[in-house]
Amino acid sequence: MKPATFIETDDPFEVANLAARGFDYDMEKIGLRFTFMFPACPELKQARKEFEEDEQFQEFVRCRKELGRRMWGSGNRRQHRKEQKL
Repeated sequence: MKPATFIETDDPFEVANLAARGFDYDMEKIGLRFTFMFPACPELKQARKEFEEDEQFQEFVRCRKELGRRMWGSGNRRQHRKEQKL
């Protein structure tokens, strides 16, 4: 089997981390989603592993995602209540 020439991700936190480390990437937009493709290399695999194992950064990512869910969720509930009153 031929090894992958690109590694794809749609995680913006992972993309930011890898880009900050100097890895080049291509971006592809399909509909409303963005996919980022990094050229496959051993250094990239190591950087991705370090990203996954960085407990402090992963806690930050988890908190940001939870904050986003709460912000969007509460806004949606308020909007839903306004629509019900009409």
